[in-house]
Amino acid sequence: MDSRIARLKDELSGLCRQMRKLQKDARNKIKRERSLFEPSRTLKLKAVLSWLICQDESWALKWTQQAVTRRALKQGKPTRQITATELHSWRHQFEKDDELLAAQQQLDHPWHIQIDTFWVESMVWNKVREANARGVHMPSGELLNEYIKEWSLRPRAQPTDNHLTLLQAKHTTARKWEQHFRRRWNCKFGQLTNVRSLPSEEFRKRAGIFIRWTQWLLQQKKSHGPCVVVNLDETSVSNLRHSQNGTVISSTSQMKVRVQNAPAPRTKSKATLMACVCNDNRMQKHMPQVWLPRWAKGRLPSSAFREVFTRAGYPQEAWHGQHTWLLQRTMLAWLQRLRRRVDNLRTGVHIILIMDVCPVHVAPSVATMARQLQISLAFVPARCTWLLQPADTHVFAKLKQKMRHNIAHAKLQATDGTLQPPKLMTALTAAVNEVLVQGQWSHAFHKNGIHDNVASLRKTVLEMLEDEDLTPRPPTHAELMLCLGAHRKHCEALFEQLFDCPTLTQTTQLTGSSNDATRSTSNRQTTGPILVPFHKRMDALPNMPIMRQAGAHGAACITVPRGRLMLPCPRNLVLLASHDPHKPDNEQKHSDECQAQQQKRKKKN
Repeated sequence: MDSRIARLKDELSGLCRQMRKLQKDARNKIKRERSLFEPSRTLKLKAVLSWLICQDESWALKWTQQAVTRRALKQGKPTRQITATELHSWRHQFEKDDELLAAQQQLDHPWHIQIDTFWVESMVWNKVREANARGVHMPSGELLNEYIKEWSLRPRAQPTDNHLTLLQAKHTTARKWEQHFRRRWNCKFGQLTNVRSLPSEEFRKRAGIFIRWTQWLLQQKKSHGPCVVVNLDETSVSNLRHSQNGTVISSTSQMKVRVQNAPAPRTKSKATLMACVCNDNRMQKHMPQVWLPRWAKGRLPSSAFREVFTRAGYPQEAWHGQHTWLLQRTMLAWLQRLRRRVDNLRTGVHIILIMDVCPVHVAPSVATMARQLQISLAFVPARCTWLLQPADTHVFAKLKQKMRHNIAHAKLQATDGTLQPPKLMTALTAAVNEVLVQGQWSHAFHKNGIHDNVASLRKTVLEMLEDEDLTPRPPTHAELMLCLGAHRKHCEALFEQLFDCPTLTQTTQLTGSSNDATRSTSNRQTTGPILVPFHKRMDALPNMPIMRQAGAHGAACITVPRGRLMLPCPRNLVLLASHDPHKPDNEQKHSDECQAQQQKRKKKN
């Protein structure tokens, strides 16, 4: 009996504790509900007026929510969401109210002016949103112009006219209005970030085309022999600089060092890097990393620049030209260099080259040269390089970070805090040697789906392609046109060069003996640009007629005395010969026209 009484006591005490907890929760709930902001009668009338003026329930609900949030914050109370049902009940209750009808009929009524201002600002916000959807930000001056333009299309009261006149007359008032507009509409003054130019469905479709294409190429080529996947991408290093923020002394101490000479700005060296990565870690250290530094027309690089690229060493190369643009003849020369480099390392290896849809990459002449050299091309779809290209997803971020680190370190070592162009190029070539030459990037190809196992895709791409059919196959004509984007005019020629030739015909030479493969490589007849090996004593560029008659090696022999031929020459420094001035191609014409226009502007100035 005693044990039963003790057990009942425990149960009763537990029930009492639960009851006290429920009572406490109920009191807290009532307290929270009382503390919530409740709209006043005036705010309800304004909400109904906004519906009547805007003739749009969604915008009326948005104005009401903004007003409720603003007033709740002023009173220090938590806000709550206003529902469409509440708005309907308010309209049914106050639709025939005398005060509401008077505010609706009088343009100069304060409530009417307030709702009109909101309606005009909402249209300006829509313009800002539409501009952002096109990838364009709206400047402050244009924001004010759109606001005044929208007001000019509506009937206005006298106070509104006075306000618009004041905005146009006083710059400070206009700036304050812009700041208040951004605060009211949750905007900011800055740049667009994380904005993509295509919907997610379009990215999914293009990513599926690329994955199926690369999987098909890997199956076709690996079934007939070894293959290596190479990714080429160009990046400019002309505007590269280290971070402007760092550890500095206090403002008081800075006053004492300002008497010293401030670092004078130096001319930035113009150069483009043709970065190359592959999925074979043993071959990566031999992939050609080509620099395209700009040099004056008809001149040779200075001795300081020659020393920079001599120290950079294999496999970095410098192809000097009149500008840093990538031309078709430069691309053709790079394809030959890649084929020769891979053949020297291992014969009978097929190359799969992945590039973006840069106009030079998708040129029919490049596809023709690649076919002659037994290089299969695959293009990353337009606007998808940030998602699928290994160089963009994994390589360039580390490369640029190392370049900035080397630049900052070199500036600290300099006596005047500035870098001459040769010193700058030394820092850049050292970063390329550490990140590209000595690095291993096979994992970048696996993460982007350029691998036998699609399951190795990184999580973001795998989730995007969850419902996509990834059966390996070549792209159709329509899919190739979608990948090329704005350069779809080359689709017919590219489709014929890429897919019309049988696979067995392309790979029969690769499956033979090493002697047959070497013989087939040496028998390839290609008509690309001529790379002139630079000689240390060379003082002028070889002319084009001599090069056409004797070839690059013969031109060097004619220009340079035989006793000094090629002995002290840095092997990684070559000159890309210009075309015959009597028969220029379209690119040379365009380059000459641009230079002529620049000279005319200089003369006028």
